[in-house]
Amino acid sequence: MCGIGGSDNVRGNRLKEGGDCESADKIHENMDRLAIATEALNEISNSFDKQPLKVQACMRPCMDDGQPVIGNVCSGLTVIGGGNCWGITWAPVMGLAGAQLVLTGKSEFAHKSFDPLRFSNLKSQSGKNRGRHKGNQPVGEQW
Repeated sequence: MCGIGGSDNVRGNRLKEGGDCESADKIHENMDRLAIATEALNEISNSFDKQPLKVQACMRPCMDDGQPVIGNVCSGLTVIGGGNCWGITWAPVMGLAGAQLVLTGKSEFAHKSFDPLRFSNLKSQSGKNRGRHKGNQPVGEQW
């Protein structure tokens, strides 16, 4: 069960030595998100009526626009990543795309919306949050 998003966009000094996210032991669960996710699961499942046995927080790669990067940056440099919470699910096709790009220079999966060069002409969008929310709840996927 996923905690319904709402993650901070962690950058820069927060990841460096002394930052609040410098190591995994400093990343803590958001119990409000857990409560909302548990409630949502209970609403759709007749068989689930308990609290989770294990709760944990994680950090996952996510690009500013929420899309992964799959493509060639220049000759000899292919970038694949930024799958966000879908990273494990997308891993096989992203791996195939990477292999195709390295071997042939092109891939049917390297769609233009995933092109890493899409960021080369964009102005900084730091501070902007875009995403989805669950009703009036202060949670949702942010990027």
